[in-house]
Amino acid sequence: GDSICGFSLGCHEKEQYNTTLIVGSSCGGIKVLQQPCPSLGPQDALLAYRQQIKEESLTLQVIAENAFRAIKCTDHKKHMQTYGDCFTGSDLVSFLVNEKHAASRDDAVVLGCALQKHMSLFRHVSKECQLLEDDIRSFYRFDEEFKRGKRAKQILRKSNTM
Repeated sequence: GDSICGFSLGCHEKEQYNTTLIVGSSCGGIKVLQQPCPSLGPQDALLAYRQQIKEESLTLQVIAENAFRAIKCTDHKKHMQTYGDCFTGSDLVSFLVNEKHAASRDDAVVLGCALQKHMSLFRHVSKECQLLEDDIRSFYRFDEEFKRGKRAKQILRKSNTM
């Protein structure tokens, strides 16, 4: 499975009461967060960041559950082989755009890859590491753990411990 990304924090004091919280993750992302209120110290900024991570995890969870309920899985054929109980990459991308979770198809692919990698919502039918493509010839299946609800509970538990 995917490893959990670690993160490190740094604080930069621009003025006496104005601290910037810099968050870097082992996944390669860096966020610079301004404190929501200048009177908060670095410790409170960290708590605000943890709350933001929790809210983003909950938002991804809702999108994943809605996609799981809305996207119809059927049998698809490619190269004389039938893949049962799957959906196309274009199906998921269209869902994300139509439901206003993404502004464009390109944005929907990025969001879909996040759902695939971080929420383990679905997998490519034949290639283990194949990320989402906006293509009617790319087939994916919802992950069995996600279907049973186990993966969702793990994600929420991890976001609560951050």
